[in-house]
Amino acid sequence: TITLASERAQAIREVSAHYESLFGDDPATAELRENYAMKNGTVPDAENRRVLSAFFWWTAWAAGTERPNDTITYTNNWPHEPLIGNKPPASTFLWSAFSVTFLLAGIGLLGWHYAVTHDREEARVPLPEFDPMRHVKATPSMLATAKYFWVLLALFLVQILFGAMTAHYQVEGQLVYGYEMAEILPYSITRTWHTQLAVLWIAVAWLGTGLYIGPAVSGHEPRFQRLGVNFLWVCLLVIVVGSFAGQWFAVMQTLGLENNFWFGHQGWEYADMGRFWQWFLFIGLMLWLVLVGRALWPTLTQKSEMRSIIGLLFLSTVAIGLFFAAALMWGEHTHISMVEYWRWWL
Repeated sequence: TITLASERAQAIREVSAHYESLFGDDPATAELRENYAMKNGTVPDAENRRVLSAFFWWTAWAAGTERPNDTITYTNNWPHEPLIGNKPPASTFLWSAFSVTFLLAGIGLLGWHYAVTHDREEARVPLPEFDPMRHVKATPSMLATAKYFWVLLALFLVQILFGAMTAHYQVEGQLVYGYEMAEILPYSITRTWHTQLAVLWIAVAWLGTGLYIGPAVSGHEPRFQRLGVNFLWVCLLVIVVGSFAGQWFAVMQTLGLENNFWFGHQGWEYADMGRFWQWFLFIGLMLWLVLVGRALWPTLTQKSEMRSIIGLLFLSTVAIGLFFAAALMWGEHTHISMVEYWRWWL
């Protein structure tokens, strides 16, 4: 139980009333909503507005209240705010120093290993006499990757479009080039799609490039590779359209809180899509890993001048696919501090 002084409790009630008015359709805060590029009735349900203002209070309390018998807040003095004494504690500098030290030690270890081993007598594979990619003949699966790059281009252009809309909301309030768009595409959805598209088009670039380079450098076209490439492309379209539709319904408050976590908008920047779509994307990345790996496998298992660079390519493929698993490390009710930790892995 948290006990508050009467003056502080009154201040909390007044601030809560302000936010409940702001996120509703109260005419008293209409001008402020326009300045914030918020649509009228952003949160139409009164109970949801009350819970939202309570969440604002709880996060502010956790970030500004020291832990019992300690000198740091529940969020480890984050975010930085000297006005309330939120300055980085000594442990932050300590672990940062440890991280840099271990990084430098690892680099030094790699340098030492190279210095010790690179002159040892062993059979050396001669360097290729010509560019191995110069005479590559495109296989059916390589040709099938062309549509990935068309999708990449489309996503990139749409990202620019939503970036322009988001910027204009900050200048024109609820208008975009003089047109009222906030009721259909409010600021929160254009900004969500703008940041999410940055993740998606980069992911599509990796997918298409990996699927093209795999058979190109190995000269091996696995059975049903083209089918896998086409199937993954269809899954990609479903993920993009489905996740964006879910986010729109969530922001428009028509999806329902029960379904929001799985199919709507999680509210974590760069990890906004619902958990179902995150799992869908992760499974797609694992399929991509299998498709690229089976194309590279013959070259990985035989000694050649390309083996080391192909091995590095395969390891990067594994790392990219598995790294997205960080987005699956929190649940609907995980503490905000733990969510922030995993989210920044992305």
